[in-house]
Amino acid sequence: MSTKKTEAVAVIDETSYPVLREDAAEFLTEMLAPIGMAEIPKMKVPSGGGSAWEVPGLGGEADVSKSVDVVIGLLLAKQRTYWGRDFEDSEGGPAACRSSDGVTGIGSPGGECKVCPKAQWAEEKGGPPPECSEGATAFFFLPGAALPTVLRIPQQSLQAMKAYCFELASQRVLYSQVVTRLGLTKEPRKTGSGDFSKVTFNFVAHVPAPAGVKKALEAFALSL
Repeated sequence: MSTKKTEAVAVIDETSYPVLREDAAEFLTEMLAPIGMAEIPKMKVPSGGGSAWEVPGLGGEADVSKSVDVVIGLLLAKQRTYWGRDFEDSEGGPAACRSSDGVTGIGSPGGECKVCPKAQWAEEKGGPPPECSEGATAFFFLPGAALPTVLRIPQQSLQAMKAYCFELASQRVLYSQVVTRLGLTKEPRKTGSGDFSKVTFNFVAHVPAPAGVKKALEAFALSL
């Protein structure tokens, strides 16, 4: 994580990022109203330590890129998800239990997260992580995109996300006031074998805060 300026897109304005337009919030409110999360394009953290993103493109085609420069409109943190099956199979259907606030789970087993056995770490050192994983959801805007893309940030990348947001906040800068470069690094698993992909967050450039966009995205998220 770093807020040191990196190589940016040639021109950063509403042409590069339509979300910076004055009417972006009004446009989002109108366009998101009739659709659900299933219709929103998504990026996924690759499995097995992959170091490249598959970026949604026109006609369902995906571009492969080592990094993407985005404007983050909304971060939903303190989320928990229990799939009730192996994570590798989790994309094929709904989770068994979810919590949007990290306090109360909805589904099976449901109830208070802090006392749920699925959310507890093993007592022995080096034991397996909880079956119910923490995470965050980012709604961000790719260059040229008027509508958001969604990324679920897994538990292993939360510390990097929090450190990046804290460093921005320490300079009185909101995450929506910058272009952020999302990258990937390969890390070894602390338990078991194999590698996993960790999301990296780096500052690219300052941009004007997209007025009203966060509220429009929050309203959309609450409607799901």
